[in-house]
Amino acid sequence: MIKSLLKLIAQYSLTEIFWFIYSSISYRMAKKIPRGFKESREVFPEIMSQGFSMKRHGGINRISWNGLQIDVRRNTSDVLVFKQILIDEEYDPVVKLFEERGKRMFTMIDGGANIGLTTLYFYRQFPEARIIALEPSGENFVQLTGNLKLNALTGIIPINAGVWNSNKHLSKAQDFGDGRHWAFSLTESESGTFKVFDIPTLLTEYNIEVLDFLKLDVEGAEYEILLKADNLNFLEHVNVISIEVHKKSTIHQYVKVLETYKMSWFLSGEILVGYRSLSFL
Repeated sequence: MIKSLLKLIAQYSLTEIFWFIYSSISYRMAKKIPRGFKESREVFPEIMSQGFSMKRHGGINRISWNGLQIDVRRNTSDVLVFKQILIDEEYDPVVKLFEERGKRMFTMIDGGANIGLTTLYFYRQFPEARIIALEPSGENFVQLTGNLKLNALTGIIPINAGVWNSNKHLSKAQDFGDGRHWAFSLTESESGTFKVFDIPTLLTEYNIEVLDFLKLDVEGAEYEILLKADNLNFLEHVNVISIEVHKKSTIHQYVKVLETYKMSWFLSGEILVGYRSLSFL
């Protein structure tokens, strides 16, 4: 018990430790503690209970996960994303789709890669896969490329851009979600500076004839990509697609798109998964 507590304390600076101690006796102080620190205090014990080691480097915590080193920013949503993707294994149902069919994943587009945790999750499951990881946020992209370099991964292609229904430049949306690092969203603008690409361009650029897995966790852009695009024929080349639907009232519209392209589907937590029910391409 004491040993575990000391390991947890080691993940924080002296200032942060003071905040936690003081907040336990002061309601006013507790309200001032950044949300990310509160979340890390809840999630870090769970991470360590899974047998993963951690080490603090300034505002970063380096976690050893299944042979990979992963940096998360302590005062951000990174910790919750780590739990969601690597502890709770949100995408395990997708892995099972391939396992049940005796198929390997060779190509993947990770739309909305954030700091690379979903990319690393699928790399660990399918190390032979060529993964295109797109993330428009500059801050998140630095963490993404840092995590790839940390593990000397060369089969993953990081792109500092988003996914949309055409190739253009967009602006950051100011009112999406909770505004944290995991809710970086884009919107149409005449003076946009954030690059975005459509799926057909990515398939052509990287010579992908069959896309085994298209992951879309793109903070609202799924509406633009799948419901406002002029042409969705790229779905004829996709075996599995996952969509994090941010407006639950529109789920039926995405289901209609999947069924139009002869895909079966199911809901798993926050994601809608479409897949070729008869056989993969």
